[in-house]
Amino acid sequence: MKEMVILVHKVTNTAYASGNKQFFDKSKDELLKVIQDRTKHGSNQNFLNWSSRFRSVDELDCVFIKCPESGDAKIQSKILMHANGWAEISQQTLEKNVD
Repeated sequence: MKEMVILVHKVTNTAYASGNKQFFDKSKDELLKVIQDRTKHGSNQNFLNWSSRFRSVDELDCVFIKCPESGDAKIQSKILMHANGWAEISQQTLEKNVD
């Protein structure tokens, strides 16, 4: 199984798709803390610029995707982002392996 999450900034109508394990199994409050913690994202300036715009948990939405085949979660994330009119911020999106 492959898994991804789409993190949506509702105010800016932008989204970041990721399979990074730090974004899973968390409440929205915990998830926002991870998003805003600049020490957890290395030098990914694209993500850091996007994440700095969050002011409250009310601005965050997330969609979790789980698919059996490799590549399908990534495809589904792109379809969902396009269908919802969310501008994609993520550039190198990888799926998370689910055991």
